[in-house]
Amino acid sequence: MRASLLLVVAACGSVSSKDRTDAAAMPDAPGATVDGYRSGSRLKLSWWTYDDGTRTYAGLHDTMLGTDCEPGQVAGATVCMPDAMQGYYFADAACTQPVGDWYICNNQTPGYIYTSAVTGGACPSSIAHVYQRGAQLQATTVYYLNGTACQQTTLSTMDAVYALGAEVAVGSLAPMAMAEGSGTSGFSVTYATSPDGAQLPMSLHDNSDGYDCDPESAAEGATTGTCIPEVTTAYAGYFASSTCTTALAEYPSACAAPMNAIVPAQCPGTFAQYYALGAPQAISTYYTESGTTCVAETAPAGTAWYALGTQLSVGSLARAPDTAAGHRMQLIHYSAGATSFRDARVFDTGEGTEVEVYQNSDGSHVALPASYNGFVQSNYFYGDAACTSQIDVVEIQHGAASCAEPPLPMYVVKYGTTPNGCNDALEVHTVGPAITVYLEIGANCVAQTPGSYEYHALGAAVAISSFESPTISVDP
Repeated sequence: MRASLLLVVAACGSVSSKDRTDAAAMPDAPGATVDGYRSGSRLKLSWWTYDDGTRTYAGLHDTMLGTDCEPGQVAGATVCMPDAMQGYYFADAACTQPVGDWYICNNQTPGYIYTSAVTGGACPSSIAHVYQRGAQLQATTVYYLNGTACQQTTLSTMDAVYALGAEVAVGSLAPMAMAEGSGTSGFSVTYATSPDGAQLPMSLHDNSDGYDCDPESAAEGATTGTCIPEVTTAYAGYFASSTCTTALAEYPSACAAPMNAIVPAQCPGTFAQYYALGAPQAISTYYTESGTTCVAETAPAGTAWYALGTQLSVGSLARAPDTAAGHRMQLIHYSAGATSFRDARVFDTGEGTEVEVYQNSDGSHVALPASYNGFVQSNYFYGDAACTSQIDVVEIQHGAASCAEPPLPMYVVKYGTTPNGCNDALEVHTVGPAITVYLEIGANCVAQTPGSYEYHALGAAVAISSFESPTISVDP
């Protein structure tokens, strides 16, 4: 069975990396199927369209409710879940009156608010209720559940708070179902389908191990990928021994045990490793790696610890861009045998880089370089030993000392601040040379020694206009 459905609300600037891609050319006939994508009579596919005709999946649109939606679960039912903000906070000190919270720099304010089955805990929780968005409240003081305690907090002026409107009956949401792949080996595609005829490729299904998984690549231009299991996972970045050799996984003790454990990737361009969950461990001390030192830590209350079982054989996939004649924007495929699945990213042959769709501060969209390993840090590091002049720095993950020198990205995307205070003015830059940077720690200005990260100057700006700007449309 499929372990979970993910509801993704895109943050300011970037379209979710879970977006999937369709074929370069779509047929004119309504209801036709191309690469597993098909609109229904109620649920319509929307597309990003580039000047060369290349089209990529942009989402589903529920024509009956007049809102965009994505496959998800509400009160145990699989539906096309409307775009919604979370009702995480409460208006009252007893934590009985949920309110929606929306960061005003995000994309268009959703018309719905959802609440979870469990609030205030660390355990995964499904959506229990969906409400229409009510009136905006003039409130900055709200409350939240910390376990069973209702605690007060103050939101920033960039948060908008909304009351709950009328509850939306689950039966009024577009029903969907998951059609998982079949076979005894290799991969097949898992689709989300609806009674009105819509169909959407969601993930791959590993027929050998019996779970759904998401194809992922680890580096720009990667020719291979892996399929990440869609199961609950414990983090296994800790150790049971003082030599930091016996790995441990941890998970909140109040939650049901997860299905497996993940050992994080040690080097950029490599993948995490997955293990079956082993036997519970009763420990009072665990260990972490700090450089070449193994450091003892006191095990906190409320944490369950597990040994690692057998390593899972996560499947390998081939990955390559298309070579469609006359197209600047080439779709990227994962493949295994006869099974093919399209990557979220597109290869821009004009700039020689993989791209994804971002929203700029003026509401326009542009396909800018996808970030694998290289992020701009602003207003954080200094360029002088007195810590008087802050500079923009490109932070590159190096990983463990034994890792090979990571390749520098061709471009990085910087978020600039617009007059309304939002960090959504997009800039593209090259990456400059390695530099020494300084960080203010207490009263001291401390040089940052390259280790797990290395630091580079922000290079020359590249005109946004040199990248492609797709338009969005919805199937008729």
